[in-house]
Parts: sequence; C-alpha cells; structure tokens
Amino acid sequence: MAKAKSKSRTIFTEDEVDPSSVVDLINKYVHTNADVIHAKYKEFAEEQMASDHKLIQELQEENARLTEELESRSQFSSPVKKQNEDVFYSLDILEIMSGLKVTYFNDNGKELVYEMKSSGKDLEIHYKLILAKDGSEVTYIPIFDGNEEAMKLLPEYFLDSFSFDFKNLPLFYNKVNKYINK
Repeated sequence: MAKAKSKSRTIFTEDEVDPSSVVDLINKYVHTNADVIHAKYKEFAEEQMASDHKLIQELQEENARLTEELESRSQFSSPVKKQNEDVFYSLDILEIMSGLKVTYFNDNGKELVYEMKSSGKDLEIHYKLILAKDGSEVTYIPIFDGNEEAMKLLPEYFLDSFSFDFKNLPLFYNKVNKYINK
C-alpha cells in the first residue's frame, strides 16, 4: 500500500499555484495535439486565402487595364483594318464580275509582280504580269502547269512571254477574256 500512496496525485492549493499556471495545466490536458495542428492549419489557410484574394484582385485590375489598353489600340488601327476590308471586298467583286483574280503580289522595289488567274466559262489560265515602276512596260509570263486545254485554245503568242506598253493593258485583258470565254 505504501507504493500506492507514493504515486498518488499531488493536489495543488490556491496558494501554491497562480491562475495562469492553472490555465496552462488545463489546456495541456484539454487540448490534444490534433487541436493544435488544426488551429495552426486554420491560421495558415486563412493567411493563404487572404494572400490569394489579394493576388486575384491585383490580376483582375491588371486584366481590366490591359483590356482597356487593347481596346484603345484597336480603335486606333480600326481605319486601316476597315480600309483593308474594303480593298478585299472590292477585289472579290471584281473577281466575280470579270473572272480575274490576283493570287499573289510582290513589290520588289523596281517592279510590281502580279500572279493572275483569269477564269472563263470552261477555261482558266494562270500568268504573271510584271509592271515596271516607271509605268512604261508590262511583261506577260504564262504559267500553264500542264494545262493542255489552255495551250490548245490560246493563240500561239499567248504561249510565250512577251512585253507590251502599259497603255495597252486593257487591250491585253480583252484578248485574254475573249479566248477563255470561247
């Protein structure tokens, strides 16, 4: 029995212990280690959420600023875009009306190079027109790519390259149009 008495709990009196020690002692036995970990995790999660919220708000503000900047830039370039749309619409209308289409264009500094496609009822021919920058001369270069039908129907002078005066370009177009619509 003597052993039992030596292991008995010590009872504290109010004189021996101050109130903060009692609170610490109670907390030690009431709160588990899991409660402490949970409290720390909760505090960390709240800090992380506050940080995330701040970052999201900053990103939304930057997104709004960039969107506004983009809109102001697109409004600035709008006349150019509209002009290009008008040019393409005009070229589409000309192709529908005349059967003539520009498939490639290059300005190499001294001359303008156009690859053309003229379409008729049953025939289509491809060729290059090279216009000198001084506007004096046009060079015709046929591109047959194995188009035997075009080679049979066109007159012999359209089968080889030739040059002509710029002022005769409408006459050239009329002759091409005449042969592809036979």
